[in-house]
Amino acid sequence: MVRSLEQASDLLARGLCIVVYSDIAFHPEIITRLLGSDHEIAIAVDTRWRELWTLRFENPLADAETLRLENGRVADIGARPRSYADVEAQYIGLTRLTPNGWNALRLALATLPPADVDRLDITSLLRLAISRGQQVAAVPIEGRWCEVDSETDLASYARLTSRMSGELWSHDWRW
Repeated sequence: MVRSLEQASDLLARGLCIVVYSDIAFHPEIITRLLGSDHEIAIAVDTRWRELWTLRFENPLADAETLRLENGRVADIGARPRSYADVEAQYIGLTRLTPNGWNALRLALATLPPADVDRLDITSLLRLAISRGQQVAAVPIEGRWCEVDSETDLASYARLTSRMSGELWSHDWRW
């Protein structure tokens, strides 16, 4: 994932960018909220994550990652949680980066051997940057997005949207 992000380095160094995972659907209000942040690096985090993970997984903690917040910033992200107390929210795969934010991430990457960078995902990169003192702001959201990692996910969402007859469910991305 990070090697793909590096391919956009010139663009990321020129101006504000929103980096989006390709396997998510989301309501556009989430982008508006991210754009409203004034931080160099800001990520959208879902405080209602457990509802979505319960729909998608028999054991939500088996797929969830830690995310702890302190004063509106991410204090920890990306480890395997031992309990639900370790997960205040989930990173949804939407990141706001300014050129200075991208530069901070590049400096963090420069501390790693190339083979480690080859295996790095965005969450791990954020965790590395935080460990080096970089501030990552959290933009809390409450649902209105979903991730499609499998045919089972897609089928679950299709069942929910057809069953709701035009009504929205907690993680419905439609507007």
